[in-house]
Amino acid sequence: MSKINAEALFKSAQKSAVNQEEVNERKKERVQKCIDQFNATCDKLNEKYFDDKNKFSINQSLSRACMKAKDSSCVELYMNFDMNDFCKWHRFVPYKADEYGRNYNARPSSCLNMYLTRCKQDGWLPPNLTFDVWGNKKFTVKFTLKFNDAFTTSDVSDQSNTTVVEAPNSSAT
Repeated sequence: MSKINAEALFKSAQKSAVNQEEVNERKKERVQKCIDQFNATCDKLNEKYFDDKNKFSINQSLSRACMKAKDSSCVELYMNFDMNDFCKWHRFVPYKADEYGRNYNARPSSCLNMYLTRCKQDGWLPPNLTFDVWGNKKFTVKFTLKFNDAFTTSDVSDQSNTTVVEAPNSSAT
C-alpha cells in the first residue's frame, strides 16, 4: 500500500484550475466571435430590409400599408422575406435542442424572429408593432401596427379647440 501524496494532489489541482481558466477564456473568445458575427449579419440585413430606396423594404411597406389602411387604429401588413438570408445561422446562434436534438434556434423562422426582435430593441421598428413569423413556403411575416389614443385625430382636434386664457399682466406701471 502506498500513502497519498497531498502535495502532489495540491499541485495537480492548481494545474487543473489554470487549465480551466484557459478553457473559460477560449470559450469567452468563441462566444464573443459568435456575437460579433450575429451583429454583423443583422447590420447587413438592416441595410437590405430598411433601405429607403427599396420600395419593398419594411419601412416603405409599412408606409404604404398605413396609407391604404381602412382602420386607422390598427394597420396590418403581410410581408415575405428571403429565407436564404436566415439560413446557416447555426454557426453563431445559441444552441437550443428541439425534440430531435437539432438546434431549434438555427431554424430560419427562429432566426427571423431573433432578427426582428433585435430590430425592435434597437429602434428600427416602432414599439407598438407586433409581428408573427409564419415560417411558410413564402416566409411570410404578419406585422400589426396598433396606434393608441395618443395618435388618433379626435384627440388632436379636441386639443385644438381648447381656449387659452392669458394671465393678467401683473407688472406695475
